[in-house]
Amino acid sequence: MFASSSLLLIAKHNRARCQADNPPIAPSETVESLLFAVAKLYRPLWSDAVHAEWITVVRRDHPDLTEPQIARTRRLMTENVPDAMVTGYETLIDGFKLPDANDRHVLAAAIHGGASVIVTWNLKHFPTKALKPHGVAAQSPDNFLSA
Repeated sequence: MFASSSLLLIAKHNRARCQADNPPIAPSETVESLLFAVAKLYRPLWSDAVHAEWITVVRRDHPDLTEPQIARTRRLMTENVPDAMVTGYETLIDGFKLPDANDRHVLAAAIHGGASVIVTWNLKHFPTKALKPHGVAAQSPDNFLSA
């Protein structure tokens, strides 16, 4: 149900913040409903770069989905969680060392947005020793949702 990247989630006003490397990839009512239910408990964060990643993954892995379906998912994410967009983090990107340099934008957005957790299937790309100094941890979607 989740893409191969990450989503940010963090705590603010009783809502824990989390960053997603890639949000749920299937633009379906089930995944959208789950995301918006989670948004009531957690504050999901994402950036334009995260949107671009999950859209690329969806296009590659689900060629049967139409552009209007993909656009609908992004639109619903934006409309239903209007405070999720992280901007202004770009200057932080080059200051991080991760196993995959292409994931540094996720950590930068997580830190800038105040995320305490990066939710991702790519745990090996977000080692504890790189995240801990910034007060951020990485969890798989399964572990995050079962915690």
